[in-house]
Amino acid sequence: MTQIAEILGKSDPGNPEAIAALIEIMSTTNDEDTRWKIAEILGKSDPGNPEAIAALIGILSAANDASTRWRVAEILGKIDPGNPEAIAALVRIMSTTNDEDTRLIVAESLDKLDPGNPEAIADLIKIISTTNGEDTRGIVADILNKIVENDQMPSVVSALQHFLCDKTRETNFDLYENSFKIIWNCAQNLPYPTFYQAWHHQLTTPHPEVPETTGVGSTPFTQSLNLADLPNILEARLVETQLIDSLQLICIDTSKFIDTHNPALEIYEQFLDQNCPQRPNGEPETLPQLKSYWNQLRRHSDKHPILIFYQDPTSPAAQGLSPTFLDALTRFDGTICLVTDSPHPPLQTFSPHDSDLLQSVVNWLKRVDLES
Repeated sequence: MTQIAEILGKSDPGNPEAIAALIEIMSTTNDEDTRWKIAEILGKSDPGNPEAIAALIGILSAANDASTRWRVAEILGKIDPGNPEAIAALVRIMSTTNDEDTRLIVAESLDKLDPGNPEAIADLIKIISTTNGEDTRGIVADILNKIVENDQMPSVVSALQHFLCDKTRETNFDLYENSFKIIWNCAQNLPYPTFYQAWHHQLTTPHPEVPETTGVGSTPFTQSLNLADLPNILEARLVETQLIDSLQLICIDTSKFIDTHNPALEIYEQFLDQNCPQRPNGEPETLPQLKSYWNQLRRHSDKHPILIFYQDPTSPAAQGLSPTFLDALTRFDGTICLVTDSPHPPLQTFSPHDSDLLQSVVNWLKRVDLES
């Protein structure tokens, strides 16, 4: 059967009767080698033939042999990039199958068939969100990063942004990591205002505090950083630099303080909001009690905890830190920093107006990690 296919393929490439005969053989034979050989012949003899494409898709759906599926997918990706019928069929297969190998093969085919196809991108995002296969998720994330176009990136960021949270990091780190990988790729290729709007699901109204910037490839996180986003963006950078394996960030928004002289309980509540354990002997009512809790946390944590105080500038109740509190904070052990315009030695401080604030903090965290 394989020899017959070869003869037909060589005798008159492009002859419709020969092509029809090859398609008939390919559709009826159970021999995987014959199917693959015919697929290869069709890919060379008549690219774009709709019957051939339909037959190839049928083989891709039904073949039990993994190597055949890989070969057919590769040929399908070459013979007619952008063919809408092939794309629609592949998207249907990927949407309905529960087989991880098939999903992976179809994703590879879509990569070759039509970069930027919106249905393919939506389906790839669905796979990243739902698959239980870590290898599949990683490869699909890489493919998505290759085929997504700049004007589609805001929607991709909005679709995956909610996975960059503590809950996902703790329960499904693979999903967290690959979502970050995709979002970081988008961030490097979008102006900061566009990225900001996508992150906050504001895809039509620009943020008034963020000036327009241009230049594809620039890192938007260093441009007009909004301190309200600091915890999420720092967390994302820790994933990127792999510091997430050794450091634990605890970010305290001081704009939420009511009692600026003794915010012990308010700080403790923000600790709990970031999945820190409860204090065994009740809530801390004083700064010395908070210091004791912090020391226990440091001693029993698997990672090096970093305490970062910042102030959300959008809060109408935002106010400065009192000298009484800052003096008490200097007596806390461990690694602590402040994002403030008022340095208070020996505490590490960063100016909120630093044009490269994010990188300055990350560089400091890298030094802390090396020294710990």
